[in-house]
Amino acid sequence: MGCSWYCPIGSFLRKYSISGVKSPKGVLGTSHGRLANPLQAEDLGLLRERVVATHIFDNLGMRDDHLYPYRGSIDGPEIIDLLKGAPCAFNFEVPGERACCPVGLRDALVEYGYAVGAYLLELF
Repeated sequence: MGCSWYCPIGSFLRKYSISGVKSPKGVLGTSHGRLANPLQAEDLGLLRERVVATHIFDNLGMRDDHLYPYRGSIDGPEIIDLLKGAPCAFNFEVPGERACCPVGLRDALVEYGYAVGAYLLELF
């Protein structure tokens, strides 16, 4: 009865209400949400209290790029504002960053990711 990873939030809630599950929970993937609905912030209000974990990552609007926030098309602060106070784990899912980063720069890439995460947690 699950959804694909591009499942719009409204579809997720409809499928689970039909199944009889009383309080479905979900993992919010910000890149997946953007691909399912470019206006994902509108949908997020429906799921906010049901998010148990996040996969915070970005994309360029066409595919699941798995980039650090602020490297693509998603309004990160808007998503963070909507998640403030939600009872969820906050984590990055950014394997796409390794694909275009020379080995000699990977330590710097990790430091950049740490700085982005610290900044987002200040907003959170």
